[in-house]
Amino acid sequence: MENQYEYLVGEDKKEQNNIALGLIGAFIGAIIGALPWAIASYFGWIVWIFGPLPIITALFGMKLLYKKENFLTYLVVFIFSVISIIFAEYSAWIIWLMVDIRTYFDDPITLFETVELMNLLLRYDTEFATDFILTLLPGGVALIVTAISTAFQKNKNNDMVDLEDINDIKYFEESDQSEDVLPEDDFKS
Repeated sequence: MENQYEYLVGEDKKEQNNIALGLIGAFIGAIIGALPWAIASYFGWIVWIFGPLPIITALFGMKLLYKKENFLTYLVVFIFSVISIIFAEYSAWIIWLMVDIRTYFDDPITLFETVELMNLLLRYDTEFATDFILTLLPGGVALIVTAISTAFQKNKNNDMVDLEDINDIKYFEESDQSEDVLPEDDFKS
């Protein structure tokens, strides 16, 4: 029984390390996938076509380092992808704003001043904030559609059940019952 416990604890620690690596892989993948979005947004191109890209690259990074596909995988990938698209759009608008101010006013403006100006514009200029949100909306819809279709495709293929986990649970339950249950003869007086 003690060897089984040590084995399961060792496996749990390995899985925790894999989850941490998977988070790093998903984060890096989402950032890489969001770069084309930021570039297209800066140049004023249609950005919604790049909506699925952060999901695809984040899922690749997560699977590369985590090696499992379950609900946690898809949740992490979705969250990192949404954050990366918002950050990419925000970054593109900051760069665009900084370039415009330097072009039209011949006044050097720092990155921090531009970030502060961007935050003020988003907070107090409703037209600016509406444009920002409307730019994000189509790509966000494309991202959500990609996430749902990917999750349903995987669910259709293997029901997202990890057979190794089920076998470990069955083995653990069987070994508990065999050692902890006393024969009925011991209870008779």
